[in-house]
Amino acid sequence: MIANRPKSSFKLVKKTIAGILMTGGVPVVLWSAVHLTGVGLWERELALTLLTLVGLPPTAIASWLFWNVAQQSKQEQLQAQQAQAEQLQQTFFRMIVDGDGAITPLEFSMATQLSGQEAKAFLDGCAKDYDGAFDVTQEGNIIYRFDVQRKRLREG
Repeated sequence: MIANRPKSSFKLVKKTIAGILMTGGVPVVLWSAVHLTGVGLWERELALTLLTLVGLPPTAIASWLFWNVAQQSKQEQLQAQQAQAEQLQQTFFRMIVDGDGAITPLEFSMATQLSGQEAKAFLDGCAKDYDGAFDVTQEGNIIYRFDVQRKRLREG
């Protein structure tokens, strides 16, 4: 069934069609452009007719298809980035609740598969956004601390 095909196969079909159209259209456009300044009236009319009927339509359609595939790829990339950001946020919230407000870059890195630098940068951003603080242990490790009032309300 067509509805169940992956988006990437449609992109491949669009790219293939665009490539075929471009391969046929661009040479006609170039030939016509050269012959539009031809000496004879018949040569100019033929060049103009070929340009408008055979060269420009497939070239324009191919250009639109390539543009459409590029826009679709950008949209998919944006959606993937948003999904990743949401997943990181959910993991962060779960971990600070489970850790009673404390989290280390190593723990977050292990849970999210981010590099240590990426995990630390994410936690730094969260500390700014949520008024978090951090402690440095004697070994030099950083522990981020966030006020998780929900747990305190349950205990009280």
